[in-house]
Amino acid sequence: MSRMRTGAAFAAAAIALIGSFEGLRLAAYRDPVGIVTACYGETQYVRLGMTFTKEECDLQLVRSLVAHEDGMLRCLRVRLPPRVHLAMLSLTYNIGVGAFCRSSLPGKLNAGDFAAACDTLPEFSRAGGSVLAGLLVRRESEREICRMDLEPSR
Repeated sequence: MSRMRTGAAFAAAAIALIGSFEGLRLAAYRDPVGIVTACYGETQYVRLGMTFTKEECDLQLVRSLVAHEDGMLRCLRVRLPPRVHLAMLSLTYNIGVGAFCRSSLPGKLNAGDFAAACDTLPEFSRAGGSVLAGLLVRRESEREICRMDLEPSR
């Protein structure tokens, strides 16, 4: 079930988290591996020379998160705990639906091994064949968020 469509608090958390990871750039640019990107990491239909308003970028982010969540959910047969869902959506937005669905994560999640899936997140720290420091930080943050629903209450 889509949390982006049905949970205002979840959607707000996803927008804030993923938007902060991606950063906002109002003019198209080449990312570290040369992909033309704009707004909060959007690549579809973006060409160098394009510019956007913050409002346009915000709307693109919401639409893109819904589309990425829909794709992610097609690979899953289980309902994820909220923060696991949030961390996996963040990853999916960053690496794409195809890469998420081809990875080991759906198998771990569908088997109910949420802890193993969370602990796998740092493995997705490469872009263009190289480990990127920014991705290492992001994946560790995603792992910490992911495990929050799994840690026993104190």
